[in-house]
Amino acid sequence: MLSSVNFMGIDFGAVVWTDALSRLHPYVLHVPVGILVVLGLIEVLRLVRRKPPQRDGVLHLMIVMLLCSAPLAATSGWFLGHDGYGASIDWHRRLGIATSVLGIAIAIAYWRKARVYRGLLALGVLTMTATAHLGASETHGDNFLFEPWLAIPEETAPREPDLLPQGVDADEIPSAPEAAPVQPPSKIKSTIVPSPMAPASDAILSALRTALVHVETLDGNASQLTLDFTAAPKQPGQIAALLAPINSIVEELTLFGQKPNQDDLRAVGAVTNLRKLDLRKLDLGAQDGGLLALADLASLTALTELNVTLTPLGAGAVASLASLPNLERVYLFGTQLTQDDVADLRARRPELQIVGASVAPGEPLEVEAEVAFTKDATDEEVEAGTQPLTPENTTCPVTGKPIDPRYTIVFEGRLIGFCCPNCPKTFWQDPAKYQAALDAQ
Repeated sequence: MLSSVNFMGIDFGAVVWTDALSRLHPYVLHVPVGILVVLGLIEVLRLVRRKPPQRDGVLHLMIVMLLCSAPLAATSGWFLGHDGYGASIDWHRRLGIATSVLGIAIAIAYWRKARVYRGLLALGVLTMTATAHLGASETHGDNFLFEPWLAIPEETAPREPDLLPQGVDADEIPSAPEAAPVQPPSKIKSTIVPSPMAPASDAILSALRTALVHVETLDGNASQLTLDFTAAPKQPGQIAALLAPINSIVEELTLFGQKPNQDDLRAVGAVTNLRKLDLRKLDLGAQDGGLLALADLASLTALTELNVTLTPLGAGAVASLASLPNLERVYLFGTQLTQDDVADLRARRPELQIVGASVAPGEPLEVEAEVAFTKDATDEEVEAGTQPLTPENTTCPVTGKPIDPRYTIVFEGRLIGFCCPNCPKTFWQDPAKYQAALDAQ
């Protein structure tokens, strides 16, 4: 039975297969999207040239790929959209199913050379566009597709950089809601549990995006946020100003390559519900000797994953890491921790997965003895052992010609010589055939 199958450490009986199928959606959805776009462009060009629909080997392959990938994308998306998304997810799922059905209809019309092929293809492209728009709005923010066209900033006179982005009034940003008690994270996270926090306002999201902070909503209504500050360096204190209004609803935060000051680091430590934190390659300048003081992060009791690769850690780093109660994984490449520090951390938190650091190897279980070279044979024995072997026959058993000692083989304990390199191969094919010739010598 499937419940008893265990392969490479995976218990297939414990796998939630609908959940596993749903995770394929980001991988397969682009295949039917790209095929529909290409097919549509081909037919537009042929309409302009007043030519009939194109049918050839390449299009045959694309139609087959569309027929296979469209239902898979729709099915995996249907299961993925069951939990943790906004109101528009229902329309996104319905339109995804409609696009899949149209993809099948397009394939049938293509193979039957039906006149409705171009009409179905146009309808499929339109339905796919609406589906993609709603899906992008769910994962990247409302009106993601059209936002660059509808929100063109007006030109303003140059001004000194502020902590908040230009055009955003601090009075428009509401104070952060009171944080809810932090619960230990589940070991198995198959769905996104909606947060009870109030969602971020449009002004807050606009401030973040104007500051070139990548924002993703985890629940569809901006009450669970993922922030990535990597795109552009921030002024000292700007990170703190941007995080302050939303420090209870940020769950994943990336500050790769930033130059935070003490206020910024304290603001990170105040993000109470943070689960994943990326502090790779921070430039701390002269503060604290250029070392990151993890004591500022002691209040991150919900943190499960921390990446401090290439960020030197200051004194007390081991104690600070060990004090984070729900920390499951930490990346320590290039943090200047010694082997003793890593060993201390492993001793304090044996269940913690430490990536990028290792301790000195333990004592070997067994040591192989040194190889000693000796000369037990006498000089006469050595000289006798280096003499060339002499075949017992003088003529080749295959051709009858004089042998060449270079082409000698051992057959049933006998040294047999041959006249050329081809004769041994002939001999091996049927040794009995040449036995009489050998015995006669």
